[in-house]
Amino acid sequence: MLTLLELRNQAAQLLLEVQKLLSMKVNELAALIPKRKLERQYFAPIYASNVCGASCPYCAFHKGSGVRRITLTFEQALQEALFLKGKGCDSAYCLTGSFPEKDIAKVGSMTEVNARVLRAIHQVGLFPVLESSPFSRDNLAALLESAGGRGRYVLFMEAYNQDVYRALHDNDPYKGNPEKRLQQVELALEAGWQEVGIGFLIGLNPNITEEVTSLVAHYRYLREERGVHTVTLSVPRVNPGTGVEATQWTIPDEMFTKVVFVLQILCPDAWIVLTGRESAALRDRLIPLINQCIIGVCGSTVPGGYTLGNDAQDGQFALLDRRSIKELRYKYN
Repeated sequence: MLTLLELRNQAAQLLLEVQKLLSMKVNELAALIPKRKLERQYFAPIYASNVCGASCPYCAFHKGSGVRRITLTFEQALQEALFLKGKGCDSAYCLTGSFPEKDIAKVGSMTEVNARVLRAIHQVGLFPVLESSPFSRDNLAALLESAGGRGRYVLFMEAYNQDVYRALHDNDPYKGNPEKRLQQVELALEAGWQEVGIGFLIGLNPNITEEVTSLVAHYRYLREERGVHTVTLSVPRVNPGTGVEATQWTIPDEMFTKVVFVLQILCPDAWIVLTGRESAALRDRLIPLINQCIIGVCGSTVPGGYTLGNDAQDGQFALLDRRSIKELRYKYN
């Protein structure tokens, strides 16, 4: 499996190229994006649970936050999935916090909680995506079975820089080991997942060039060394949720745009994910220039946020673009 040291060595070979690209103006970068057929997919998240034992300071679900803890039953997850199917989604992301296999809140194991939501997503005919960790190889195989044997496993490094990562997670039992987190993606491949998604949370590491080079190197490794045909890339920005002050991680629109364009230039076969964290105005500028774009829509970041009336105040982060799929399909398809 790829190690952080190997990844750092591979990223070092890209450093000068990425530095040069990020120093260019936005319009200059846009002119370098390869011209290809434009493809669009639309997704929304289903939060299986916001129970979490991790202590990430940038997340409203961290163990010390004041959000109301909610875990969906299968029937509730099915309602959420049917709602998204009715709205025209192509896929649904199953997300949870990180908690023990025997959680103190008695919600069941992480595997059980994610499995019931993946079953619901598969049952209504949406493409299942799992964004949760940590799991063993056997549990990842079981989760793929719950998804009907197909789907995508997504896991962000948060920050590829080990020092930044460890400072943020402070030896957390769930996310404290960056080496194990990096290898979760390959565990998923070994468990049978055929598509994967990677990324970092832009702004956690002030050295954005370092994060971009690492992401590009990671992408190329998965494509060239592991033979993964479909890899998605995402660089969401920190947006405040309940009890989170995000100003220390603020990244301007111009830099965010540059990063997205650089990823398009250096990873031309990647699907780029743009979530509703970004404003409608910014997404309207970016989406027409992205060849293969996965667009977040009608989002809710709280379990049961679509059909159970659960308060968005208990969500993981703020959403800025709340346009419907109908609006977005009319604009971009």
